[in-house]
Amino acid sequence: MPGINGFIILVNYKKYNILYSIMGQRDLRYTSRGKVYIAEVSNAEILLKNMSTGGLCIESEDFLEISPKARYSVEIIPEEDSKVDSFTVDIESRWVKAKKRLCESGCVMIIPPGTPSQEVLERYLAYLAGQEEGNGNLSQDGESNPGE
Repeated sequence: MPGINGFIILVNYKKYNILYSIMGQRDLRYTSRGKVYIAEVSNAEILLKNMSTGGLCIESEDFLEISPKARYSVEIIPEEDSKVDSFTVDIESRWVKAKKRLCESGCVMIIPPGTPSQEVLERYLAYLAGQEEGNGNLSQDGESNPGE
């Protein structure tokens, strides 16, 4: 289902979140336990909830003053077990949701191809994919195999 008026919609498909954009593109999203720092927005540690090759979702117990369509420079700190170094990317916020005590934002990552940040992102996504396969018992076609 494509986005409306340029917005991005997250939909739960089986155990994964699939990102649908206005162009009909989808990226498999991987659950993360990493952290994000956005100096322009907050000094607090922000949870990296999930990410894909093109975007990420962040969550904070503090309200995040993030404007939709605004661009920010963020430092991504992968979980320690990944043995992947932190890296910096630019993001553009697509939506912000405030729920009771949580603030969540979905963002598109802007990373020029062939940059060190892209290489580190690919290593981190490979780690997250391995974690999901190990925990989710996925077959090669991406279907869940709960009995395995």
